[in-house]
Amino acid sequence: MPTVYETTRLIGEQLVRKKVLTQTQLKEAVEKQRLSGRLLGDVLIELGYATEDQVTEALSEQVDIPFVDVSTYEIDPTLLSAFPAEFLREQFVIPLFKIETTYTVAMADPMNIRVIDRLRFISHGEVEPVFGTKTSIRKALDQ
Repeated sequence: MPTVYETTRLIGEQLVRKKVLTQTQLKEAVEKQRLSGRLLGDVLIELGYATEDQVTEALSEQVDIPFVDVSTYEIDPTLLSAFPAEFLREQFVIPLFKIETTYTVAMADPMNIRVIDRLRFISHGEVEPVFGTKTSIRKALDQ
């Protein structure tokens, strides 16, 4: 698994290769990220250099966890009722579907083992995490 430095470098380089960013924009964003201690993706979005979808897709490709557009799913209310609403909102998580005892859940941070373990405990099942954006997860939970 890449270190935080490698992740930052790789995300930036990946977005430059995709022509989302220029090297100058990346350098500026990395400097701002270094000074603020915030995540590079958040800095890129704040500066308007990349969209939330572009950053999330780049992360998805880097760590080989699928990215889904949550807005294309019709969320089953019975799936939502299996988890505390406040927990889903706080952690930016939404269950998309269930096959047998495995829940596929969109998460803003699908590498957060603590949240995945909590979802497993709550559901008494397995959890298959995928990437979703905070914005699309929040919007789906609001509906």
